Amino acid sequence: MLFLGLDCGGTSSRALGVDGSGQPQYQGQSGAANWATTDRATLQRHLAEALEGCPTPDAVAVCMAGILTEEDADGVARLLHDRFGEVRIAVYPDYRALVPLVPEACAYLIAGTGTLLFTIQESKLLKSYANGALIGDEGSVMDLGRRAVRAYDQGAGSLGPILAEVYGTADLGAIIPSIYRSESPAGQLARLGPALGHSLDSGHSEATSVIRETLFSLARNVSRYLDRWKVEGNDAPLAVTGGLWSISDQILPMFIEALHEVSPDRLSVTVIKTAPVEGAVLLAKELMN
Repeated sequence: MLFLGLDCGGTSSRALGVDGSGQPQYQGQSGAANWATTDRATLQRHLAEALEGCPTPDAVAVCMAGILTEEDADGVARLLHDRFGEVRIAVYPDYRALVPLVPEACAYLIAGTGTLLFTIQESKLLKSYANGALIGDEGSVMDLGRRAVRAYDQGAGSLGPILAEVYGTADLGAIIPSIYRSESPAGQLARLGPALGHSLDSGHSEATSVIRETLFSLARNVSRYLDRWKVEGNDAPLAVTGGLWSISDQILPMFIEALHEVSPDRLSVTVIKTAPVEGAVLLAKELMN
């Protein structure tokens, strides 16, 4: 048997197929596939690229950003049925892939191109209003890039070489139009994340300031929602994942420091090191139970 999981977000799409013993039989990757923000032609092209050469699976679980309604899920399922025929397919919001990876967590935080916090209480899912790149996503890698561009525009001149490293120029008159014209503006801003993380490690003061500001914004949002949901960590950790945590080894301790400063409940934090696509594979296996 072949179990296929897909993890699709605002920056990239990943596919993993494993057999009944858990051995990988297929791996694929492509660009952004967010149902809410990626145009359909681009999304379909990226799914096709991620699945190029994939054998027909017995069960498919798709965990995709931007799935807001049952109609959204049905639209994604139709695309996969067109590709694979009448196989078992389930479509979930992207964050659902995390639950089988750390089932004991009190809550789950995704901080990648966007941000999302959620918990499960009495089988009911409660989630934050991520609001997307235009309104929210505070504390995401996209937000980190957005704050860096804004800080540079407001006079943080030492950020110019970082922008030039990523975009080939420090001229905002060229950078900003290129971001808006790209297939994924949020993804373009998120490209600044690794360069800012490297600058943090090098002791760059203005990059450090931007990162600290971003992490405190994230910590305040997390604390506010956990209070609203009456989530108490006790011995259960806050499980975190996403590209934010990989841009520098300093990011996690800085976030924990910020979280403990803004929240009276000193939660423990654990990084989910298993790729979300593996959680999608576990969901695909559940379809055959």
